Formats: sequence, structure tokens, C-alpha cells
Amino acid sequence: MSTFSNPRVSQVDGPAKAELVGSRVVVKLLEYDPDRPTAYGSSACAFVELVVVDGPHAGAHVPRYLLAGNIGKQVGEGLEVGGLAPATVVSGKNKAGSSWFGVEWLVDKASLAEVEPLYLAIVNGDGPATVPATAGAGLI
Repeated sequence: MSTFSNPRVSQVDGPAKAELVGSRVVVKLLEYDPDRPTAYGSSACAFVELVVVDGPHAGAHVPRYLLAGNIGKQVGEGLEVGGLAPATVVSGKNKAGSSWFGVEWLVDKASLAEVEPLYLAIVNGDGPATVPATAGAGLI
């Protein structure tokens, strides 16, 4: 444990949220703070273990990844600490034109059956897994 406090939080490891849009990921909630000081003011923040199972960053495994803002709130309120779930990262623009990020939880049996072996291959160190081009159609 560090001697110093960390009053601000910033993303230092892993791909940017914008680079994950359309990718299927598996997140494990490590910590959730609905009102944490960040570089941009107070925000909901979820620290997760992130595994990217497909898309441009397929095979990425980030042991501690920060999700701040609405996506942090969605994950933090959607999972219990220690909870593990697959999702597709989504994005859009609000009326003011600012980007927002979120997740669509993958709950159907077909998606779960497809994502689980890819996730296990990555976390077990069997190398980055690839998904057939037809897999995940319609999720983006």
C-alpha cells in the first residue's frame, strides 16, 4: 500500500473505452464508488478486471481497469463486488453531442456459450482467442 493518497483517478492501463465499442468483454467488478473524485470532478467509478474476447483488442487482459461515469455506474450497480459477466461495449451521443459509453449485458444462452470458452482461453494463458466473422452479428 502506498504512503500517498490518490485523490484523482485516471485510466493508465488498457485500451480506451472508445476503442472497445462493439467488442465483447468480460468484466469482474473489483470495487465500486458511486461518488469518487476524478480529474473531471466527482463521478461514479468501477474498477474491474477486464478481458476483451473479440474486436481489435481481442486477448487483452487488464487486471485493474477503470470505468468512470455512466458506464462505471451501470457496471457498479449491475454487479456485486466479485461478480463476473460478459457484455458488449456500446456508445452513442447525447443531445448536446457528447459521447456516452455503456454495456449491453449478454444474458442469452447462445452468447454465454460462445463467450465463455474465449474468456477462459485468455485468462488461462492459452493465447488470444479469435471469433469467427459471423459470431456476434447484430451485437454492435
